[in-house]
Amino acid sequence: MYSWCKIDGTTYSAAVASTQRITNAGIVLFTRTMDIPHSANGSKMLTCSAWINLNTPLTSSEQSFSRMLTTIPRVSSVSGGSGNIGGTTTINITRASSSFTHILYWQQGTNGWNTIASNIGTIHTWTIPTSFYARIPNANSGTGTIHCETYSGSTYIWHSSTSFTFNVTNSNPTFTANQLTYQDTNTGITSITGNNQLIIRNRSSLSFTFTAAAAQNSATISRYESIFNGVTTNRTAAGTFSIGTVNSSQNLTLQVRAIDSRGNTTTISRTVTILDWVPPIINATAIRINNFESQTTLRANVQISSVQNINAIETLQYRAVRSGETSWSSWVSFSSHTNTTVVLDNLFAWDLQVRCLDKFGETSQNLAVPKGMPIMFFDTKKLSVGVNCFPQRSNSFEINGRNVFDMIWPVGAIYMSVSSVNPSVFLVEHGLHVEPVEFLFV
Repeated sequence: MYSWCKIDGTTYSAAVASTQRITNAGIVLFTRTMDIPHSANGSKMLTCSAWINLNTPLTSSEQSFSRMLTTIPRVSSVSGGSGNIGGTTTINITRASSSFTHILYWQQGTNGWNTIASNIGTIHTWTIPTSFYARIPNANSGTGTIHCETYSGSTYIWHSSTSFTFNVTNSNPTFTANQLTYQDTNTGITSITGNNQLIIRNRSSLSFTFTAAAAQNSATISRYESIFNGVTTNRTAAGTFSIGTVNSSQNLTLQVRAIDSRGNTTTISRTVTILDWVPPIINATAIRINNFESQTTLRANVQISSVQNINAIETLQYRAVRSGETSWSSWVSFSSHTNTTVVLDNLFAWDLQVRCLDKFGETSQNLAVPKGMPIMFFDTKKLSVGVNCFPQRSNSFEINGRNVFDMIWPVGAIYMSVSSVNPSVFLVEHGLHVEPVEFLFV
């Protein structure tokens, strides 16, 4: 025999022994202790039913009853709260009963609970305190916890929590363009330009100065970066720094970036005025008159950079030395785009050097002048002709300093002739240097 009981939808059974006699006074056939879950709002209607099966015609029907259990208060849940430091954010509360009220707190790190507001229903608008900046001097965001205590009247039920994020905004370092200056520190150049804000290419010495940036909202300045002509350099502090000469033909931008402990940056810049300058360009020639005379025509066509009409040719000079020797002559001034006659002994080859100095620098060009030697020279005094040489003998025809007959009848050659004239007479008359030779008469 069994007794049956259904509690909150679940059926349980218990055996009934033959010794358990049912009387008018009643006996206990089934007991059970159990947890009964309540609904989300804490309320619960509990329904129970029971019946008995005696395996005889005396089996009972199922009988039931219901009871409303005591409501168990439910703690409210909380969400939201994230936002920007100094800005407003919304905290939302979901409560089990419309009569519940709440106290809100914030907590960050190991600090205790700090009251946000009390007697709150389901929503609260909160301004995240600016004091949070000091809590994260080296980061742009932080996290904390919002605690929500739930009360039913004056009775504390429990608390719930949620995390929130607070963000740093509008905290880039204060840094303005008027804190950055530059100048040319080469006094030799500034004495020419009269303006240390004009940077001459490859001649001026550029330096710049910047004053310290101001970090914001509890941050500190960690470093600076200077950026110029494609080069970035780290700077630990404000001050004056040298770049040196600048190889650029056009204006460049000088930038300085301030970086704070949070990684926030502010960049300022200046345009550096650069005037293009290159050393003078010399196109010089030195040509002997008629290609062999000692008088030599020297001409130098010189081009210089204008540098906003500041520049001019200061000096144009030449000097000479015999090829293979080292003792140069003194410098001699002459004019550009003008033919100048220089006397260079045509019996020797010469080296010429031309130099030009403008207001900012100089350049030079080397020239080689060969010996003065015509292709063919007629010596009217010696009645001789020279090819690539000046004839050394009278009544001779010489090539490169050698008599043609020396080339035809060198020393040791055998002379054959049908003439009875002594060959030495004929050869000497034609400028041949006669050495002992053998003569064969036929």
